[in-house]
Amino acid sequence: MTTIPLSKEIFNQVIPIPTLQDLAANSSSSDQQSNNIENDIDYLLHWLSPFWPDNTMFVEPSARVKAAVRSCLRDEASQLDFVKLYGNSIKPKFFEELSPLLLDDRVSLIEAIDKIKFIKDYYSQYIKYLNLNKLPYDILTRNLNSLFHSILVENKKSKFINKLTNYLYEMLFGSERSLQGPVQNYIQVLLSIELVDELNSIIIGLSIKQIKDYILATCTKVWNKPLLEEINHWIKLDLFPSFNLVMRLSSFDFSEKYLYDLIKIAHDELVSLRIKEIFDLVVDYPNSYVALSELHQCLLFKLNSHNTGSNISNLSTVINSNINTSEIDSANSLISISNLSSILINNSASSQAYQRAKLVDTFIQLCHEELLHSGANTVDVITCYTSTIKSFLIIDPKGVLLDRVVRPIRRYLKTREDIIIKLVHGLLDQSENNDLLELAQELRKGKKKTIIADDFMDLTWVPDPIDALPDFKKSKVTDIIESLISIFDLKEIFINEFTQLFGQKLINLHDYDVKDITDHLDLLKLRFGENEFTTLDIMIKDIEQSKTTNEKINCDKEYLFHSTILSHLYWPSVCENISHNDNFKLPDAILNQFDSFDKDYAEVKKGRGLKLIPSLGLVKLKLLIRKTNLSFEVTPDKASVISLFDDKVDELTLANISNLLDMQPYVASKAIDYWVKQNVLKETSKDTYMVNE
Repeated sequence: MTTIPLSKEIFNQVIPIPTLQDLAANSSSSDQQSNNIENDIDYLLHWLSPFWPDNTMFVEPSARVKAAVRSCLRDEASQLDFVKLYGNSIKPKFFEELSPLLLDDRVSLIEAIDKIKFIKDYYSQYIKYLNLNKLPYDILTRNLNSLFHSILVENKKSKFINKLTNYLYEMLFGSERSLQGPVQNYIQVLLSIELVDELNSIIIGLSIKQIKDYILATCTKVWNKPLLEEINHWIKLDLFPSFNLVMRLSSFDFSEKYLYDLIKIAHDELVSLRIKEIFDLVVDYPNSYVALSELHQCLLFKLNSHNTGSNISNLSTVINSNINTSEIDSANSLISISNLSSILINNSASSQAYQRAKLVDTFIQLCHEELLHSGANTVDVITCYTSTIKSFLIIDPKGVLLDRVVRPIRRYLKTREDIIIKLVHGLLDQSENNDLLELAQELRKGKKKTIIADDFMDLTWVPDPIDALPDFKKSKVTDIIESLISIFDLKEIFINEFTQLFGQKLINLHDYDVKDITDHLDLLKLRFGENEFTTLDIMIKDIEQSKTTNEKINCDKEYLFHSTILSHLYWPSVCENISHNDNFKLPDAILNQFDSFDKDYAEVKKGRGLKLIPSLGLVKLKLLIRKTNLSFEVTPDKASVISLFDDKVDELTLANISNLLDMQPYVASKAIDYWVKQNVLKETSKDTYMVNE
């Protein structure tokens, strides 16, 4: 036995829906009805017939028909019964006659709307003379409009909404926008059959699409000039009039508050574009300063409850979720404007929170793709880090977003082995060739002193923003140098690197002028603390005392060298760099000078002696080669090697030089190579050299 599911169609076949034809049949066969009633029904049905317009002109009812109307529809109960029967009578014809017209591609939208107008006018003229009470009248009108709606909108095969969307686009925003006159008439027809939500939804979707296209066309990669005023101006003078044409007719409470909503949508679209560009914006700072400032303004764009209505306020939420603006003819993207306010109660806060979170996530993702990988240059990462701090403090001065985006960069920088050296050199180098010149300039600005007050005593205290991380502290990220230093657990590694770097500079000083180094040191003390550079203070003092000692010793005797006298306990960076390979025998002329200087020093500094470090220092030489005096300034190893080639020596081998100077062969070969390149020595045979006369 087969079970047939009960459907509306089967139910109607078993128990047909009553119509006016049934009323006519019943009236003619009932013995209980009077002749007058039968005649009234006949006159009424004859006047209403046919129930579907057959392109004939409407005929105004005669006095007899009007009397029949009053008789048959004398009370509201009768009118309600009549309305039900009348609706049942015209429904089949609607689907039979109107549906093919809307499914046919050859039928234009204008032809379809003209047909709708004709049908609507036809029934409106009949309804006008039925003298219905308000309730029956409303029911009949609503049922009639519902029939239109079921065919035009609910029918999945209907192409009416697609055609209407394309038509409105061309007339309001496209090439035909100069011919907007007839549009209002067609809109009025559609409003008369209650397609208000559909019209509103279409115009919203088209307006949003126009905003999207405009933002992409005019704002992409444009970061160096203000755009918000230009956007607002375009919406007010170009977009809003077309939007206004439809919304003014379809909304009972229309006002210019909708203009505010369109501007909010445009600002949100600009935010979406800038989120996609955020990594490039940061890298291009400060050229992107204007764009970053306007991004800050857009993120703070507040919805004013006094200026927005309950119908279309917060339209921006529907951009991505409800309206499919990528396809103009999408009939599935319709939105009920009347429901927007209930759906979007807290849209301002939620949209802003979403944008901020999306901005952070996108930037972090792009950082990993473009920067935080093994092939990245450490200086580039540091530069991006500083640009990130400055850029995100423009976007969010409270520093919450910045605190989130710098964390992965900080973790990555901590893994780079050369980060300390790069930072130290970058902080000290003021030349234009310094890729981290910005850090050097920042160091010279000094550190602003901040006073941290107890929250209970701070009258200006406000809670951290809701999207701040639990350990958020603004001070950690707003100071660039402090932020870089705080990447590492101990600042001593920076202090040690500074000490080693300055130690090398002090060793290479020729004139004992330590002013540049002391100026740097004063800046570092402001940043790291007054008592953190004790060792470096002693090293500088050694250089200053060396100058005094040299002057005192040289006042009586003119030595061939100026000495730098170091306190060996406080020059670990120098002592650590001296290996056994750096020790060699100096020429007797220099050693004799040193021994004499050492004796004089012992007289000045009672009980103290000096130890010569052969590998350190510089030697000024004058050589007579090919009857030409040549001047050189070289390291002691090179001076020692060339000193062996006097008038008494014709040739020396590499082994001879190493033995005579007690110098490692590698060190000796490097010194010889230098003099060969200077065209002072020449190689006569394998590892054998002579003066190039």
